Amino acid sequence: MTKSLKKQKLAFAAKKKDDLEISFTLKLSKSLKIIILSFLILLTVLMPLYYVYYAHSVNKVTSFPLDDPWIHLQFARNLAEFGTFAFFKNEQVTAGSTSPIYTITAAIGFFITKNEFVISFVLGILFLSLAALYFYRAGSLIFFKENWLALTALLMFVIDKRLNLI
Repeated sequence: MTKSLKKQKLAFAAKKKDDLEISFTLKLSKSLKIIILSFLILLTVLMPLYYVYYAHSVNKVTSFPLDDPWIHLQFARNLAEFGTFAFFKNEQVTAGSTSPIYTITAAIGFFITKNEFVISFVLGILFLSLAALYFYRAGSLIFFKENWLALTALLMFVIDKRLNLI
C-alpha cells in the first residue's frame, strides 16, 4: 500500500470519528421544562376527554371502549353496595378480578357517585396523568443530560391513542 493511500485512509477514519461525535444536547431552562411538562400533563386530561367526546359523537351514546371496565365496575359496585367481591351480588366471593386495586379504588368512587362512567373516566384520566409523571421521571433518569429526549418520549406516550383507553 502506498504512503498516500494510507494517509487518505487515516484522514477518512479521522473524519468519520469526528462525524460520530456530534452532540444533540439541547439545554432547557428549568422554567421551560416546567411549562412543557405542565402542558404534557394537561394533554393527559384533554386527549382522553377528546376521545370520549369523539366516541360519543360517532356512537351517539357514551360507552366503554372495552368490556373490562364494565366488569371491574360491576365488581366495584357489588363491593361498595353489598360488601362482596363478586360479579353478581348473590354469589360467593371470587378472585375473578384481574385488577383488584382498580376495583377497590372504583368501589370507593361508588360512595361518591353512582355514575360508573364518571368513576371510570376520572380514574382513567387520573392514572394516565400519574403514569405520565412517572414516565417522565424514568425518562429524565435515563436521559439525564438530554432532558428534551425525556419530554419527547413523554409526548409520544401521551398522544398514543392505544394508551388512552380509559
